[in-house]
Amino acid sequence: MFDFSFFVASKLKVFWEHHRFASLSIFTRVMIMIQRIFQLAVLIIATAIFSVVAFSQQVQRAPFDITDYKMDVQLNTAENKLQAVVDVTLTPLQDTRSLSFELNGSLKVESVSKVGAADGLPIATPVATPKPKTVPAPKTATPITTATPTVPQVTFVQDQVGVSDLGPSVKVDLGENVTAKTPLTLRFKYSGNLLTAEGGPLLTKRLAYVGTNNGYLFYAARWFPFHDYAADRATSDITISVPAGLQLVGFSDAPVTNTNGKYRFVQTKPALIGNFAYGKYVPKSLRFADYELQFNTKVGTDAMVAKYGEILGRALDFYTKQYGEPSSGKKIIIAQ
Repeated sequence: MFDFSFFVASKLKVFWEHHRFASLSIFTRVMIMIQRIFQLAVLIIATAIFSVVAFSQQVQRAPFDITDYKMDVQLNTAENKLQAVVDVTLTPLQDTRSLSFELNGSLKVESVSKVGAADGLPIATPVATPKPKTVPAPKTATPITTATPTVPQVTFVQDQVGVSDLGPSVKVDLGENVTAKTPLTLRFKYSGNLLTAEGGPLLTKRLAYVGTNNGYLFYAARWFPFHDYAADRATSDITISVPAGLQLVGFSDAPVTNTNGKYRFVQTKPALIGNFAYGKYVPKSLRFADYELQFNTKVGTDAMVAKYGEILGRALDFYTKQYGEPSSGKKIIIAQ
């Protein structure tokens, strides 16, 4: 049932407050308004301060510097799938037990392990040596047993959805406290389908794509574990396998090698790595000023190379005169 008495009382209270306010002098009304504005401003500032404090507490993570990557990547174009084993060499900048990496949410981490100094080294060829003479042990001898050292267990938690402020990421527990400035290498094994923008940093922009006849991998897609976007540079030795009939292009300090569809790219100077494209290309190189422009175009579109080469060359020449030569060199690779 409708409470009419409550309705009338409410209206009378509003009317009385309005009438009392209107009866005050202009000076008094202005002072009341200033007081209310001041109170509102204090409330907003306090809320902002508490938000900043909470946010800063939330994002505190151990800083570290990634120095090198070694990657073995397979692209299964028929299934739109990427499979990778990546060794990340890094140096913690403070004592820590855990490290956080960004990684595309479409990629599922299978394992994370710590790589020892002897891992990955070539196996020496055994040399035949004469067999030593065996001396029988005394009957009273007691066998000596040695304790097996405990190896710290590395564990990880993956956030593929991006619940934290870091976005899709992997938090690695090293199993023990690692002191600052102590280099270590972690091996990530992961795989996943890269077909849509899902899992990437942009909801509507696809920054990594593994297609049947063409595809690309951009640094910004976070298709390999990294942190400190656009700031943490590293050297790299990357091997990527693609099916027969496809060409893979990307930057490399050394000449790119191709062994049965297995391409190898090496960067000896620290850089923002991980930009590649593949397809059925018609390669063509142009020179503009001191720049070498390596175009890789699809069949039937190579006639546009000269026009785009001139536009790109003029732009590079302008920026070189304005800001100096780029640290990445004067070889530019363009893929359609």
